[in-house]
Amino acid sequence: MSTLTDHVVARLRALCDVLALDPERVITTARHVISPWADVPPEALSAWPSEIADDHTPIELSVAFARDAASLRILFEPQGARPELAAFRVAGLACFERLGQRYGADLERFRRVQDLFLPEAMQGRFAVWGSVVFDGAHPSFKAYLNPQAQGAAVTHGLVEEALTRLGLHGAWANLREAALQRGVLDDIKYFALDLERGAAARVKVYVHHHHARPRDLEVACSHSRNFLDGRVLELARALRGSDEPMRARAPFTCHAFSSDAPERAVATAYVPVCAYARDDAEVSERFSDYLEHHGLSSMRYRRILAAAATRELAAGVGLQSWIALRSNGDDPRFTVYLATEANRIYAPGSVPAPSVAPVEA
Repeated sequence: MSTLTDHVVARLRALCDVLALDPERVITTARHVISPWADVPPEALSAWPSEIADDHTPIELSVAFARDAASLRILFEPQGARPELAAFRVAGLACFERLGQRYGADLERFRRVQDLFLPEAMQGRFAVWGSVVFDGAHPSFKAYLNPQAQGAAVTHGLVEEALTRLGLHGAWANLREAALQRGVLDDIKYFALDLERGAAARVKVYVHHHHARPRDLEVACSHSRNFLDGRVLELARALRGSDEPMRARAPFTCHAFSSDAPERAVATAYVPVCAYARDDAEVSERFSDYLEHHGLSSMRYRRILAAAATRELAAGVGLQSWIALRSNGDDPRFTVYLATEANRIYAPGSVPAPSVAPVEA
């Protein structure tokens, strides 16, 4: 009987071929990271409703690419012994200890903010997630923490305190002035750390923008170091298919701070393409047209999509959950987020995991 590990490994092998990555190195690391909890059929996993993927599979793949570079990422939620937040907290902490011991993942900054985001009596929809990125000789790791771990009412204070502890004293003002200017409609969702040392190691704050128009995403990125006028607006408009608000499912922006430039972030915009196209074939057409219109070949994107797919693109929606843009002069970096579809394939015309806004607008 096929396990979730088998399901993931088959896709990793196909993606490694497209990206010219060493499949054995990638797959060996992946097995270490997700075993033993993924070595069961998908339907035998915990009843915990993981938010990593729209079908609640606790693993998501993504590929980032620019003109001359590409990387592969695995996002995962370590599974607890019971479908309870406390058990997932314990499993997550144990997982990161193993990553430090086996791969040298640096946990110093993680431990500086652990009491904020992982208190014993924590709240929220998840405890801690991890990711592993393959883009060089050695894998790199990240931790994704829950800003609502002490309750939604203190989210902003918690994030501001964490940024201060990490020496990023101008970061909160930067977030408040652009990404958080729409009040409760701009909702801090994740707080992430590169598990490595050095001035370039990033702290990333992810903001959910409910009912946002493409223009709102542009404004949310406008205080970033990498802001290029019109770049985010054009992508969001092309993938949304209009200038209308994204009410069915909210987009994100991510603001990455580092100690070598603590007051201004590098911004990335995320468009939930699965909610605004009938099927994955339509998503592919829109994004390919966007790339070609901007003088960028769509060939690599189409090859990535073909490697990840196990069905006809027109047979469902949600294989591509998000497409993200990080501006970088004339060499923009795009990321395509790929569902394993281990638990479910969403029918064409449906909206996987629709957003619930904090208020109506």
